[in-house]
Amino acid sequence: MAEALEQQLQLALPNEGAVDDAINRLALGDEILKDALTGFINDSILLGTAIAQREINVVYGEGKQLDDLGLGDIAGDAIDWVTQRVGTLIQELGHTSRDTLRKLINQWKENDLPFSELLSTLQKAGWGFDLRRAKMIVETEATRAFNKGKLMVAAASVLTMHKRWVTAGDEKVCPICVQLGSVRYSAGEGVALPADFVHPGGSGAAEQFAGQLYQQPPAHPNCRCKIRLVVLGLPVPQLS
Repeated sequence: MAEALEQQLQLALPNEGAVDDAINRLALGDEILKDALTGFINDSILLGTAIAQREINVVYGEGKQLDDLGLGDIAGDAIDWVTQRVGTLIQELGHTSRDTLRKLINQWKENDLPFSELLSTLQKAGWGFDLRRAKMIVETEATRAFNKGKLMVAAASVLTMHKRWVTAGDEKVCPICVQLGSVRYSAGEGVALPADFVHPGGSGAAEQFAGQLYQQPPAHPNCRCKIRLVVLGLPVPQLS
């Protein structure tokens, strides 16, 4: 993803003479971004479907639940979802990139700096074409696709499935997710698949999120949380 953003910047600003048309030239890198996004998002959603099947098998019996799933249909739905999500991301990322490029070009012109300074600034800007932005995109969208894959399998099963919010369980967990992952359920229960997770609020920073709804992780950029599937009425599996 970092390489794709770097190539997009190179296409938009190959030299100083292209500065005035750089905003329009950003679209030249759309296909590069599309390929990069499609690759890791597709891998993530397929991993999610595989993990979901494993989680169900642990409590329902190895291979039995597969008879109830149209795996071909799930794969087709996953491809459709990836295509739609990538299209949306291209638009969202393009909007942010154009705003960043426009702002920094204007600042560069006002300060009458060398062209190399403009490129250096763009490569370091938090919402520009830097490694930090690439990492945020990958982590956030991989989380989204992975959990979407799990929910697709759960929704296709004839079993009555619930879901639980599971955090990474470390000191980096944010006030949003720490509370979502701390909700206690009765044995063999969670939140029904079509329903949203409702933030319970809490003390300190968590209070401001009380009542907000989340269908699945990610709850925010760089979210690392996962869905744990629950077969209604059966014990929650302990997975490594």
